[in-house]
Amino acid sequence: MVDVPVLINLGGSALTEDVQTAVAGYDQLLIQTNVDDSAHAAAPAVARPLLAYRARGS
Repeated sequence: MVDVPVLINLGGSALTEDVQTAVAGYDQLLIQTNVDDSAHAAAPAVARPLLAYRARGS
């Protein structure tokens, strides 16, 4: 089996339970999202749950 990186581009949307289930177990998971420039102060709050998800080992 080849271990290929998987990129999820959330485009500012939440990481849903369905997506979490679909990518569970991928060791090379990359998650990308965005925060509007006008909401830059919210970036840490947006990133925290994504980082926590990755820290759990997906």
